[in-house]
Amino acid sequence: MKLAIVGGGISGLVSGIFALKKGNEVCIFEKNDNLGGVDIYNNFTNYFIYDANIPFYKEIGIDDLNIYDNKIKDDEYLINYNGIYLYKNINLLEEHLKSKDPSSIKEIDNFIKDIRQFYQYTINYDDPIDLLSFKSKAKFIFSQGKNVKMRNKHNKENIREYVEGFKNEDIKNLLKSILPSDYPIYVLLILIAYYQLGKLFKIDNKLEIVEKLKNKYTSLGGKIRFNSEIYKFTYKYSKVVGLWTGDDKYFAIDACICTNDPYDVFKRILENKHNDRKYMLRYEDYKNYPMYSYLSFTYNFKST
Repeated sequence: MKLAIVGGGISGLVSGIFALKKGNEVCIFEKNDNLGGVDIYNNFTNYFIYDANIPFYKEIGIDDLNIYDNKIKDDEYLINYNGIYLYKNINLLEEHLKSKDPSSIKEIDNFIKDIRQFYQYTINYDDPIDLLSFKSKAKFIFSQGKNVKMRNKHNKENIREYVEGFKNEDIKNLLKSILPSDYPIYVLLILIAYYQLGKLFKIDNKLEIVEKLKNKYTSLGGKIRFNSEIYKFTYKYSKVVGLWTGDDKYFAIDACICTNDPYDVFKRILENKHNDRKYMLRYEDYKNYPMYSYLSFTYNFKST
């Protein structure tokens, strides 16, 4: 089966590796001249990985990231900004923030309270490989159901808006330096909660993962076309049979996986033919429906 993957980020590379291991012929179409997606084309020096992802990297043969060496002890910190530290120990973090910004005691209390609430809804485990069991998957689904209320509470406020409650500019900049500031604040709170559990790691060189995935993908025979932005699909009896790139080149395919921006897929590539009206209205109304989401889907995809 000829499989096209739109987007050469980490999701595209991982999808490609799994598809190649199933015996498919795979080509990644990347609109830029390098792989990595948003993990490369942003200005953030921090790169974090949940150890829940480790089994999946190991499954595809990426088991030498040395991320366990980056495990942070309780009395250490993940990052700092001009003397403001994001400590792992939440009590130490609370004490530290209040000493640096005594005029924002109420905001700090709410911040710490929110972290602790999300902390209760995460899954504790001894080895990330345990997450592949049915029992752990059931626990994960249950935990996500419980934190829906917390997510909804913070879904309409992004990081930039949330940190304005603090008076200390360095605290604001610390929190805005962890993730893009237009992400909903609950994403940051969940990240810090996992950090409290010791299940979050910082990798100094974010290109390392991309390079290792690229090497694995190409070693399996995967192809990559750079500077190839997808213009549109062609269909036969509602089944995708080909795609056009921006330079007017046509490629016959049997299936396609899109790992790029879903808004771009719906609006441009699919030419507004498969829109979910409510979804699109919410996507365009960021103030009332700020979204941190991704969508990957396939057309008639079946492993060989």
